[in-house]
Amino acid sequence: MKHSLRKISIVLTSCLVSGAIGCGETTYPLQGKVQFEDGSPVPLAVVVFEEEGGVRSGVARADESGNFTEVTFDAPGDGLPAGNYRIVVNPPDPITLTEEQLKLSPGPGWGIPNEYRAKEKTPLTLEVPISEETLTIALKKGAGSAMDLEEINQIKELMEDEDEEGGGDSAR
Repeated sequence: MKHSLRKISIVLTSCLVSGAIGCGETTYPLQGKVQFEDGSPVPLAVVVFEEEGGVRSGVARADESGNFTEVTFDAPGDGLPAGNYRIVVNPPDPITLTEEQLKLSPGPGWGIPNEYRAKEKTPLTLEVPISEETLTIALKKGAGSAMDLEEINQIKELMEDEDEEGGGDSAR
């Protein structure tokens, strides 16, 4: 009997300690598409689902066609727990992209207006679970603030120069 109570106590303590991640909380898989109101895709967008009134969030990364097939909350592709979320849409980090991927940009800031880039400003919301099989996130097309291809290449060159200089110093 003592061992049973100890096991129950350990399980409950573990759940309390890991409460921030849900401790077996049911999550709902989510897939979707990020596009502009005219139907054109927002390629490679980073979509963040920020829990309203909380600090938890889930993240999805769109492919070149604006589609995302999984949302990561605690584990890759696990989905989101039930609740209300604000949807933040950001362009990809240009430093991590190939030159071919950079050419996919629909404009400055990937055409994503700044209103969609902050939890406090975004008009996009979601209640999970959802009734549709696929979520469509439609954005007004606009100009966000961002670097152009030339600026990105200059930054990459500077970073490569610093790496080379740093490597040279450590070899001396």
